[in-house]
Amino acid sequence: MKHPVEFLKKFYRTSPEEFYEFLRGILVHLTKRDNSQTDFVLYLTSLMPSICSLKMYAQVVFNLPIEGRFDYFVPPAWEQKLRPGVRTEVFFGKRRCFGYIVGKAEETEYKKVNPVRKGAPNKIGLSNGVKPILRILDDIPILDKTMLKITRRVSEYYACSWGEAIEAAVPKSLRKGRRIDYNPRQEKFPKTDKASEVMLLQDIKGQGRWEIYLREINDNLNKNRGIIFLTPDKEQAGLIQKEIKERLNVGVGLLHSNQSVGEELRQWIEMKKGLLRIVVGTRLAVFAPLVNLGLVIIEEEQSSVYKQDSRPHYHAVGVAKIRTKIEGARLILFSRSPSLETWYQAKRNRIKYILKDIRIPARQIKIVDLQRVGFIPQKRKIRLSISLEDALNKTLNQKGRAVLFLNRRGFAIFSYCQNCGKVLRCPRCNANLILHFKNDTLTCHRCNYRTQSPTICPSCNSGYIRYSGLGTEKLESELHRLYPGVNIARLDKEEKIIPNDAQLIVATESVLKHRIANLDLIGVLSPDTALNRPDFRAGEKVFALLLQLACLTSNCLIIQTKFPKHYCFRALTEKRINLFYETELVFRRQSHLPPFNHIIMVKLRGRKEERVSLAAGELFDILNNCNKNKSIKIVSCFNQIPHKKRDNFHEQILITTRSVIKAVNFLKKILADFRRSGIIITVDVDPV
Repeated sequence: MKHPVEFLKKFYRTSPEEFYEFLRGILVHLTKRDNSQTDFVLYLTSLMPSICSLKMYAQVVFNLPIEGRFDYFVPPAWEQKLRPGVRTEVFFGKRRCFGYIVGKAEETEYKKVNPVRKGAPNKIGLSNGVKPILRILDDIPILDKTMLKITRRVSEYYACSWGEAIEAAVPKSLRKGRRIDYNPRQEKFPKTDKASEVMLLQDIKGQGRWEIYLREINDNLNKNRGIIFLTPDKEQAGLIQKEIKERLNVGVGLLHSNQSVGEELRQWIEMKKGLLRIVVGTRLAVFAPLVNLGLVIIEEEQSSVYKQDSRPHYHAVGVAKIRTKIEGARLILFSRSPSLETWYQAKRNRIKYILKDIRIPARQIKIVDLQRVGFIPQKRKIRLSISLEDALNKTLNQKGRAVLFLNRRGFAIFSYCQNCGKVLRCPRCNANLILHFKNDTLTCHRCNYRTQSPTICPSCNSGYIRYSGLGTEKLESELHRLYPGVNIARLDKEEKIIPNDAQLIVATESVLKHRIANLDLIGVLSPDTALNRPDFRAGEKVFALLLQLACLTSNCLIIQTKFPKHYCFRALTEKRINLFYETELVFRRQSHLPPFNHIIMVKLRGRKEERVSLAAGELFDILNNCNKNKSIKIVSCFNQIPHKKRDNFHEQILITTRSVIKAVNFLKKILADFRRSGIIITVDVDPV
C-alpha cells in the first residue's frame, strides 16, 4: 500500500467533496476500533505538514489607494477557477470586499496568523494564517492578459493602485459583484508585425479628416481588427456613431458615463464576444475590451475633458498611447489646435504629422482695445464697443446671423447687500453665488449648491440685495430691450435648442458642439477672464477656443480685450497659427514647464483648514529632505484654487520631473508611510 499522503494529495487536488468522502471512508473503517476518533484526529494531524505543502495562493488587488498585492489562500473548491483576471470575494480586514485576481503563487511572504473566519468555504482549515478567498465570481476572466498589462502600466504612470486602474476599466455593474455568463470569441488572430504608430492630424475646418478616418477604419476592418473612437462629449459620440453606421453599414458600439448600467454591460459583453468591432465613446471607452485592437482615433485631443477629475487621475490620450504601444495599434490624434505637447512632438518628428489645412476661414479678424474705444451710453451695461455695435447692426440689417459669445452662465455673477456689504457666497465652496433669473435661484457653479434668491439680507435684514456682473441671461435680456424686433435666442447649458429663424444668438462654449452654419458675425465679449486665470495653459486654452470660433464663420470675428498685443490675439489677426505655438514654447522653456518637464500635483484635502495646511507643510518638508534625484524638483506648496470646495479645504504640492515613473515611485514610497487623520491625499500626473 502506498503512503497515505499520496492518497490525500490525490483527493485534495480534485475537489473538496471527493476529499471529504475519502476521509469519511477512513472514519467508517476506524469506527470498528476502540478510540477510533482520537486515532483518526492524531493520524490526520501527523499528515498536515505534507498536505499543507499543496497550498495555492491568489494575488488580489482592490479598488483602494493601497499599493501592492494581497495573498489569499485558495481552498481546493476554487482552484479550477483560479485564473488572473477573474473577480473574487474576500475578507479585507473586517469587511467583505470584491477584488481582482492578478496572479497566483505557491508560496506567500505573509506569516502572521489570522484565524479562518466562520462561514468561509475553507472547512478543512489548512491555512497557515493567510485568509482564504470566499468565492470566485467568474468562470471566464473579465480581464485578459493584455488588459491586465495595460492597467498595470496605467497605475505605474498615473500614481494609483493597480486595483483602482482595473476598476476604471470595468463596467459599473461588474464592480459591484454582478455575475455574468458569456462565451468569449475563440478565434485566433494572426500575429501582426505592425508596430504602434502615433499620428497628429491637424485640420482647421475639419472637413478633410473623414477621408483619412474611413480609409484607416476600412483597412482595420478588413484585417479583422478593432477600432476605438474617442470624442469629448456624448452628443458628438452619438453623431459620429450614426455617421459611421451610415457610411460603412457596420455595427458600432457606444460608451459614455450617462448610459444605464444594463446598457453599458450589454455593450461590454458584445465587445468581449467580438460582435462589435467599432466603439465610439467618451474617455472611458479607451478601456473598451475590443478583440484584436488595431486603431484608436481621438477627436480634439487637446480637450481637457479627456482628463479624469477623480481618482485615478488618468488622461485618455495618455492611456491610449500606453494601450496602442502594448497592442501594436495605430493612434490618430485629431485637433484644430493641438496641445503644445503634441505639436512639439510632431515638430521634432517624434510622431507623424499630417497637416490638411491651417487656413482660418474667417475673412476678417478684428481686435478691439477696450481701453481706447468708446461705448454707446445706453449699451454700457453689456459692454458693446462702438465697433462691435456697428458690425452687429450691419449684420442684422442685412438679415444675417450673429453670435455674441460670453462664456459665463446666469444673470448676475455677484450678489451683495448695499447696507452692510454682505456678499452672498456658497457655504460649501465660499465662491460667489450666481443669480439665475429664470428660476430665481442662487447657484454655485463649482458644486451645484442652490438656494432661493433672498428678498432681505441674511446678515442685517435690510430690504435690498444688489446684483451685478454680466451673464448670458442678462445679456439676452438687455439685447431684447435694445433690439425689440429681432429674434434672439440663448445657447448654454440650460438652453440647448435654437430656433431656425434666430438672428442673434447669445452663446457660451456650447455653440462649439452645435456647429451652427451660416454665421456672418461672431463677437467675443470677455476673453480676458479666461486669459488671466492662474493656469500656465490659459493662453493655450483661449487660443484653441478663439480658433474654433473663427471656424464657425467665413465673414467676421471681433474680439474685445484689454490686451490687444497679446501673442494669442496677434497670431489670429496675422493668421499665423505657428506664431502662437512658437511664442508659447519659448515661455514654457524658460519656466521649465511642459513639454520640457512633466508636472505632478500632490493634492491634500480635509474638513479642517489648519490640519490640511499643517499636513501639506509637513509633507513638503519630507519630500524635500528625502529627494536625492536631481531630475525631480519639489517646487512649492500652496493653496489650490479654489481653496475650498464641497466643504473641503485644498492644498497642493507642485513637483516637476523629467521622468514620471521615477517620480511616481518616489512618491509612492513616501506616501505609504505618511498618514494624517482626516486628510485625503491624491496624486495628479500631468494635470490639465
